[in-house]
Amino acid sequence: MQMHGHVLVWHQQSPPWMNTADGNPLSREEALDNLRTHIRTVMEHFGDRVISWDVVNEAMNDNPPEPADWQASLRRTPWYRAIGPDYVEQAFLAAREVLDEHPEWDIKLYYNDYNEDNQNKAQAIYNMVKDINDRYALDNPDKLLIDGVGMQGHYNVNTNPENVKLSLEKFISLGVEVSITELDVQAGSNYELSERLANAQGYLYARLFELFKAHASDI
Repeated sequence: MQMHGHVLVWHQQSPPWMNTADGNPLSREEALDNLRTHIRTVMEHFGDRVISWDVVNEAMNDNPPEPADWQASLRRTPWYRAIGPDYVEQAFLAAREVLDEHPEWDIKLYYNDYNEDNQNKAQAIYNMVKDINDRYALDNPDKLLIDGVGMQGHYNVNTNPENVKLSLEKFISLGVEVSITELDVQAGSNYELSERLANAQGYLYARLFELFKAHASDI
């Protein structure tokens, strides 16, 4: 079984002591040390038993008004408040350092998020990944810091698959892998699903998988 690792850095389910003290952000240096130590410890524990890691999860705000400024579009998470907007890049640099020390491991590093059919959010994520990878390539020609973008795919029967297609192709144009990491289509309410909604749900799943099969070489 090929196992995907989820997740190294997230605004949820990280113990408060990793980035805060008495409700206040830790110093940048202390929080960075905790971030790097956590990433190294977990990655070395699992080693090559995984084929990929979600290094950072859900760092971007929903529908940011100015996606061109990706740093301003980031959630103000505890990691952000302690380290700054470069915490995303620092997390990937820490993970890449571990992989560089283990060239025998074939592991991809992913950024993962949801609601990426929203074009503002997709554009902000695109800009972030491009900026981080472009700067990394200055000192590491032809190498990626972020190998892939994960699209969670929590959709509903009103989701427009054309927006999913736009975002998918936007991420593919970065030259990275794309994964459909979590896929569900919400339908019905109060534990009841009418035949009409069940058909709408099935129809959207079919449209999505047509899209995924058409882009299978990049997923």
